[in-house]
Amino acid sequence: SAKNPKEAGSITRAGSLTRGEVSGAAVTGAERAGDLAAGDDVGASSAGDPVKKILAEIHKLQTTQPQARSREEFVEKATATMNRVIELSEKVVTANPEPADRDEARMAAMQAIAVLAQVDPKRPGLVEKADTLAEEILTDLPEGETAAMASFLRVVAHMLVEGEQAMDDPAVTKRHFGMAKELAEKFPDFSRANQLLYQISQNAQTSGQYDTAKEALKLLADRESDSQMGKIISAKLRLLEAIGNPPEIAGPTLEGTDMNIADLKG
Repeated sequence: SAKNPKEAGSITRAGSLTRGEVSGAAVTGAERAGDLAAGDDVGASSAGDPVKKILAEIHKLQTTQPQARSREEFVEKATATMNRVIELSEKVVTANPEPADRDEARMAAMQAIAVLAQVDPKRPGLVEKADTLAEEILTDLPEGETAAMASFLRVVAHMLVEGEQAMDDPAVTKRHFGMAKELAEKFPDFSRANQLLYQISQNAQTSGQYDTAKEALKLLADRESDSQMGKIISAKLRLLEAIGNPPEIAGPTLEGTDMNIADLKG
């Protein structure tokens, strides 16, 4: 199983809630992408096959934890590692390999993009790369866990790179929700979509974008309708729906006069 550095989950960007659970999702999602991309015999079949040798090098990079004494050094090393993974993945794809090798390389690159979106979110072109690569994967593999993971990592990349912008621009948050909703509807059994929906609702609520927050929570509650988590989400949704809608309390007081709480100000 491919593992990413533990430090990666702790790298945050001030002022952006998206950096919390979503950055964790980037790491765990990338780990799963590594599991999907790397077979159990990565090294065993590499002898004499140039493509297999490159895939073995990619796998080694994915499973090597950078040693760093500071956040800056870790970011630098992680960035260099992920850049190398993307470079090697592109070499595999351009070599016209077997479909399984092509898909393994593409998923490794998708993983690397998600990690780069976490450690270097201001790097130009990351979301464009994520979009292009996800589309290529989905064109050849429209169904299944690999397709779901590629779609998931694409949304994660957008949320990480555009996190600060989403806090100020409701249209960006709405777009993130649309992407997560599409993922959830296309892959109804893919549980990681729930992570995105919950985080989008939290981000939207914090920035006062209550309509999107409610939409995300409602979809999440529907997906978790039979679980205890679904009950908790439904309770959160009721609280959110109460914002700006005070309960209607009216009737006679002990003195016999009529009272309506809506008439009380201050």
